[in-house]
Amino acid sequence: MRNVGSSILNHFFRKRYPLNVSLDHALELNKPLATAYYMKEELRLIWQQKSKEDASNLLSEWVNKAEVSGIRVVKSFARTLARLRVAILAYYDFDGLSSGKIEGSNNKIKTIHKVAYGYRDMEFLKLKILSMHENREDALSG
Repeated sequence: MRNVGSSILNHFFRKRYPLNVSLDHALELNKPLATAYYMKEELRLIWQQKSKEDASNLLSEWVNKAEVSGIRVVKSFARTLARLRVAILAYYDFDGLSSGKIEGSNNKIKTIHKVAYGYRDMEFLKLKILSMHENREDALSG
């Protein structure tokens, strides 16, 4: 037997929220959200630039757009990016080398260490840390 309550709810939601409602329509309803979304997507392009100069130009343009966006949080974030400009662009000095995986591993180790507070056996703690990776090679590559 068909669930009548479920059918009524489905009819109500389909009528009120048709399936063809797109992300663009949702963003249209909230202009600041749309601005922040598109700016986030544009900022991601920094890492795809072929040269440090191109990335620097894109970052400068993005910071300028953020300053005139009228969105307080985006403007604050832009000031932070401007302050960290040298560090951000250093990504290009080392052929896209990032310490992200190592930082992630360090955070996992800190969490394991916090959880392990009070363990008497340091060997057990060492095994817990090594077990967060399938093998030792993974521990080095993240």
